[in-house]
Amino acid sequence: MHPRLALAVRLLGSSLAIPLGWLFATLAAAGFTLTALRPSADSSIGVPHWYIAGTLLVAGALGSLLLHELGHAAVARRLGHDPGRLALYPFGGARAGFNDPGTPRQNTLVALAGPLTSLSLGLMLALLWWVLPAEPVLLRRDVGYLAVVNVALAGINLLPGYPLDGGQVFRALVWYLHDDYTIGTRAAVVYGQLIAFMAFAGGLALLSSGRDLAVWGLWLILVGWAMSRTAREEMARTFFVVAGAEISAGEIVAGINPRVDAGQSIDAALDVLLAQEPSGPALVEEGGQTVGILPLDRLRRFRRAEWPHRTVSEAMIPLAGLPRLEDDTSVRDVLDWLFEVDAGVVLVTHGGEVVGAIDRRLAVTRLLDRARARKRLVHR
Repeated sequence: MHPRLALAVRLLGSSLAIPLGWLFATLAAAGFTLTALRPSADSSIGVPHWYIAGTLLVAGALGSLLLHELGHAAVARRLGHDPGRLALYPFGGARAGFNDPGTPRQNTLVALAGPLTSLSLGLMLALLWWVLPAEPVLLRRDVGYLAVVNVALAGINLLPGYPLDGGQVFRALVWYLHDDYTIGTRAAVVYGQLIAFMAFAGGLALLSSGRDLAVWGLWLILVGWAMSRTAREEMARTFFVVAGAEISAGEIVAGINPRVDAGQSIDAALDVLLAQEPSGPALVEEGGQTVGILPLDRLRRFRRAEWPHRTVSEAMIPLAGLPRLEDDTSVRDVLDWLFEVDAGVVLVTHGGEVVGAIDRRLAVTRLLDRARARKRLVHR
C-alpha cells in the first residue's frame, strides 16, 4: 500500500516513494554501524576520515538501491508496462500503487532486471577496486564494500519470497499455473514471511553474540521487519487491484452521493449528509447545475457555532481543477488516481456531466462491502 508519510522522488520517469519511517530507521542503523565499528584512537585511520568514508558508503548503498529499482522500471517501460509507483525499503522496492499488474511474463522479466542491474554494477565496482591504487585506503575500501553490497543485493533478492524479486518471479509462476494473481501473491507472501522470520531470528541471535556481529544482527532485524510488513501490505493491495478491476466508478457512485443546495446552511447540509450512511462527498447544486462537492471533512474549517450561519458554497470544493474520470473507469484506476490529487477526490462523469464523486474512503468501503456480500453468498 501507499506509504502515508513518504519522500516522493521522480527519477528518470519513475515515481519512487521513500517511507520516512524506514528512511530514518535505516539512517539510524547506519549511524549505529559506523559508531560501533569505528577504529580505535591509535589506529592509522583517523576517526573523522572514518565517518566521512562511512557517510559516502551509506550514500553509495542508497544510490545502488535506486539504480536497482530503476533497472526494474526501465525494463517495464521497454515492455510497454507501467511500473507504477514504488516504495523504497532497506532491501529494495515494493509496489505502492494500484496499477494493472500486467502479465506473468512481464512480471518475471521486470523482477529479474533488478538483480541483473545490481550484479552488473557490483562487477563493475569490483573491477574498479582491482585497478585502484592502494592509497587512499578508505576510498578503495569503500569501492570494495559497494561491490559486495551490490552483489549481495542481487543474491538476496533472488530468494523466492515476496517482496524480494525472486518472490515476484515465484508469484508470476504460480499466477501463470493457476491463472490467478491472488493465489500467486498469497504463495509468494507465505515464503516471504518465512524468510522474514528467519532474518528476524538470525538477527536476534547475532545481537547476543558480540559487538561486531550485533551490528549485522540489527540490519537483519530491520530487513526482516520491513519484509514482513511489506508482504502483509501486499495482500491488501492485491485485493484492491483484483476487486477494483471488477467494478466501475459508475457502480460505486450509484445513489451514494447526497445532493445539497449551495445556498443551504452547513447545519442543514449536515443533516442531509448524516441521513445517508454510508455516503460519499455531497454534490453541491446551484440553479440545477452541479457546481462543487462537499466532503464531511471540509466542515472542520468552521467552528460548530458558525454552521447555522455559513452556507454550503463557502465550504464546498469547486469542480474546477478536480480530476474527472468516466463512469466506466475501473475502481482500480480510480484508486491509483486518488494518490495523485491533493483533494483526495475524483469526479465521476457520464457524457461530460458530473454524476458523482469518489474519495478513498468510499472506494475502499464499497469494495470491502462487495467482498463481504460475496463471502456471505458463498457460505449460504
